[in-house]
Amino acid sequence: MPLQTSFDLTPETDFSLERFERGFSNHVAITAVEAWPDWPTPILVLTGPEGTGKTHLGRYWTSRTNGVYVEGSDLSTLSIQWHGRTVCIDNAEKVSESILFSVINMALSGEIISLVLTSRALPVEWSVGLPDLKSRLKNTNFVTLDEHEDVLLEPIIRKLFEDRGRQISKDSVDYILKYCDRSVSVLRSFIQQLDAEASRTKSDITRAFIAKFRPIFEANSGAI
Repeated sequence: MPLQTSFDLTPETDFSLERFERGFSNHVAITAVEAWPDWPTPILVLTGPEGTGKTHLGRYWTSRTNGVYVEGSDLSTLSIQWHGRTVCIDNAEKVSESILFSVINMALSGEIISLVLTSRALPVEWSVGLPDLKSRLKNTNFVTLDEHEDVLLEPIIRKLFEDRGRQISKDSVDYILKYCDRSVSVLRSFIQQLDAEASRTKSDITRAFIAKFRPIFEANSGAI
């Protein structure tokens, strides 16, 4: 019997600004990113809790500027292909101090046009031992994205499902909003679990289907 090939049919995530939910929690960050290339310095740091949109804005900016996007945990060497381009390093606190120091210097010297760094923590809170790097980070411009206000969570939940190729009814969204933690990272994890179980059992994700996972909601949010 021939082996069956499994294909990943999950739609590619849309990192356009049109798909970014705007609110008071992220207005300053959006304004800062959109102000490029008229930045006061060539480096901008986006900070905030997981799931607040740092990666989305970084990806959007990289696409808009025809730049290079790099995940910090994957960055082990510098690339000559960065010269004359913009660069976004996601989770920049995971980059080695020597490489991060070199990248920042490339931006300050003009070898890199502009640099966006993202992190959950403020630059001054990063665990840095290199004095010169610590000084550079202390003087970088940063903006903070806060946790999403309630009015943004419904479209965010819908997008998390759409990113996995699924549509969801309003009563299902309302159920999730009632019982699940408001953190986007928790919502993303829970929706991944729902999607995996629905795929395994070949089920639609309905309110009744979600309700069967109430214990996970309670574990994540402390709901009674």
